[in-house]
Amino acid sequence: MKLYFVSAISCCGALILLTGQLSAMGRAPAKEGIAPRQAQTVQPTQHVSNEPERSVASGAKPKIKFDHKEYDFGDSIGVDKIDHIFTFRNEGDADLVVDKVTTTCGCTAALVSEKVIPPGKTGEIKTTFTFGGRKGKQTKSIYVYSNDPSDSKVTLTITGNIVPPFDVEPASVMLRDSGDMSSKTVKISQTMPEELSVIGIEKKLNMVETALKEEPPVDGKKRYSLEISLKSDVPVGQHFETITVITNSSIKPRTEIPVRISILGDIQANPSRIYLGSVSPGQEIVRQFTVTNSKGKPFAIESVEVDNKDFKVTPDAPLKAAVSHAFTLSGISRAESGGVRAKVVIRTDYPKQEVVEVSAYGYVRKGSPTSPTQMPAP
Repeated sequence: MKLYFVSAISCCGALILLTGQLSAMGRAPAKEGIAPRQAQTVQPTQHVSNEPERSVASGAKPKIKFDHKEYDFGDSIGVDKIDHIFTFRNEGDADLVVDKVTTTCGCTAALVSEKVIPPGKTGEIKTTFTFGGRKGKQTKSIYVYSNDPSDSKVTLTITGNIVPPFDVEPASVMLRDSGDMSSKTVKISQTMPEELSVIGIEKKLNMVETALKEEPPVDGKKRYSLEISLKSDVPVGQHFETITVITNSSIKPRTEIPVRISILGDIQANPSRIYLGSVSPGQEIVRQFTVTNSKGKPFAIESVEVDNKDFKVTPDAPLKAAVSHAFTLSGISRAESGGVRAKVVIRTDYPKQEVVEVSAYGYVRKGSPTSPTQMPAP
């Protein structure tokens, strides 16, 4: 009596069948001159994977067990970040594989041990919570994914209370050259028993004016107001200024206030960014835009240029002075696929704003064309 065996082995996602000779009891002998039929071997589709080899023992399973899943750092005073290590152990009887670790905003985490943890061995996940101007009660989450069949996603948490040496509200400022956005007031308040004194103010790019004023104290704690306003000569565009507040604090003598500046100028394009839509190769594109002086002052157009040879702008320059000018951007999408971009540069005779830029963008996809009149407005 001959036996045959079928064995399945999982390795890197491929299934290999091992088959012995087949000879059934009582089978009629092969006819003379005819070779007996051989058992067929199934050739599996090969699959290359970077995944580590997982346990093949029947019924064996990994089990992830953390020493603790929550960490409370309490009241944190005068530091910019908190580091902590979460330790875990494989209490199963098969290799534990940590697939990935993710976190919520402001927190980073990394597996500092091996990705594959054998049974009985331990691993570590190092986390860093960067405060970045945050204050008060905080909760951050870390998610650990593994091949533990009963707990494939473990949630770890970091909690605590951030106590700054003094309070700055708001922690950052955005200024624009329109309406009431050209100036902002920042409140600086004492939070510690140590008496607070603001010694000085520094500006990195000198694009703003600052005025510091001491306010009446509250509950015996000193307060200041810092007025931040745009200078009149800031050029058109996006800028980033940094204001440094210098204090007598022994914990944090210097603190930075980021200032984001957006200068549109008197002459504004509408729209300033043109959405061309999703188009097909060879499709004609037509879009309109205007440039207008918001102060009602006439200006002339000296030249109009497009950095993409597939597009043109009409009418041609020069154009006589007017409060507003209307233009048409037209062209053909010649690319087979991918992004379509163009930048229109308009030069004027306006002293404060000699250049106005309009950007256009879209996508080329194979398929039936979309009529320009059907493209959504930006």
